[in-house]
Amino acid sequence: MDPNNYYSKLLELKDERGQPFFQIHKFVMACAACLEAGTPASCTHMWASLPPWQSERKHKKIRAMMADQEALLMRETQGIMSDMHQRAFDPKLIAFAEKQPPVIIKSTLTIEHVFVTIDPSGGGESHFAVTSVIYRQGQVVVCGLESICARTPEDYKQVLLSHCNGLQERYREALLVICPEANLGFARR
Repeated sequence: MDPNNYYSKLLELKDERGQPFFQIHKFVMACAACLEAGTPASCTHMWASLPPWQSERKHKKIRAMMADQEALLMRETQGIMSDMHQRAFDPKLIAFAEKQPPVIIKSTLTIEHVFVTIDPSGGGESHFAVTSVIYRQGQVVVCGLESICARTPEDYKQVLLSHCNGLQERYREALLVICPEANLGFARR
């Protein structure tokens, strides 16, 4: 369903020489401009290259039927693996943030709150992600990022404890505000 899917990973697999492991034929029904603009579901620019067993008329019908299921439409009719509608942040904004210089926080600056977010499926079905941020002079400053493959609560317990202990050590006076995602897969009643 997304680039972290098992089959998606197989499609990107390389051998020891860096060559594709499998012979792959990708058929994508969205042009490069629409993909770049983030509007692949509405792209009609590739309809001239439809395979003989498909027709423009059928594609129009399918789009009408799946108008409220854009991610499914892209996967099933356009050959696009995407998790773009499940992301919290636009990938372009993340790339921009990664290029910014690190923020040095002076030890004399008092940090009152550290916000810790927990995503039980951050990066894929069996991944667990923790991100911590502070707000400083109108800016969001990322303090820590963790992501591990987790199949049970025990798998991620140590990472979460280590992450929070490190924050408490660095920001001794701060209150840790924990923000778990509402659909915790491992939550017990």
